[in-house]
Amino acid sequence: MVEIGYEPITVTVLDTQAGKTAKDSRTSAYSWALGNWSCDCNRADAFGYGNEWSSRCLGCKRFLVVAATGLMNGYTIADMNEGYPLELCEKHPASMRGTMDHNYRYWTTPKVTA
Repeated sequence: MVEIGYEPITVTVLDTQAGKTAKDSRTSAYSWALGNWSCDCNRADAFGYGNEWSSRCLGCKRFLVVAATGLMNGYTIADMNEGYPLELCEKHPASMRGTMDHNYRYWTTPKVTA
């Protein structure tokens, strides 16, 4: 049974260095925005890059979410890329769907509660 609010969504992840995309449907919008899937370590797994990526944290430098479908629970694509450099997101406009908080240079949106 999946806990309410943590239903898996389908995302399209862009490898900004290779120019390739991959789809992944294993986890929730929350995990893509704030959890283990919010950085390169686990996003690389969508491409099958293996343990050299997931064995330690590599930060937020390469893999952007550019599309998402499913129960978003108030999160936007921009929320899923919040920790990534603004300059990288600007090169890939699909990664910036949401609103920008100019004070923090992070992409944010108000969370919707039911």
